[in-house]
Amino acid sequence: QNGYGDNSFKSCCHRQFGVSDGNLIWEKFNETFSLLPLCATIDDKIFCVHGGIPRVFGDTDRRLELLRDPRCPRFYSIEFDPNDPPELEMYKRLSFELLWNDPADDERECDASGFGPNSKRGGNIFSFGLKAIQDFLAHYNLQYIIRAHEMKQEGLRLCKNAQVITVFTSSQYCGGNNSAAAIYVGDGKLRFITHLPGARSALSSPIVGAKPGGPIGELS
Repeated sequence: QNGYGDNSFKSCCHRQFGVSDGNLIWEKFNETFSLLPLCATIDDKIFCVHGGIPRVFGDTDRRLELLRDPRCPRFYSIEFDPNDPPELEMYKRLSFELLWNDPADDERECDASGFGPNSKRGGNIFSFGLKAIQDFLAHYNLQYIIRAHEMKQEGLRLCKNAQVITVFTSSQYCGGNNSAAAIYVGDGKLRFITHLPGARSALSSPIVGAKPGGPIGELS
């Protein structure tokens, strides 16, 4: 509730169900979230995540391997604790960045590894630029990153050579007039679906553009 006040999910639960039942429902949602994966891949080509790609921890790039490690804990909270042992802190930072990192607005702010500060979010959250994206995709033989975390007026946006696709599924966010969007993946293609409540129909179309080796709407 600290950052969102009356717009927080916990406050919404209180208004809808009362404080006592609202707290219980909020806790149950958190228990469920702690069992969900932090990220996933589709067809070994698309990396799906809420926020973005994390920095490399250590000398070797094992970001996804660390998540598959049986020692990777299930978190009820990823808030940092100064008493956390180093390995737990590393897993928390990896998870935190997957959830909250954003594509860089200004590539000039990124360092040699392709990461930089995230002035929109504050400390412990980073932005990732084109070099970080290309290194990550090449290392894991992926083509696209599909992520959320940022409201886009049309419901979705392509950036970073169309390798990063931001999709926002909540229309009229916080009383605004933005569209909602979804992405359909099938038959080796990606298709956008955008919709603004009150509009006559949704727009469904292939992703258009160009990338090395073929049209962006197709997986190779």
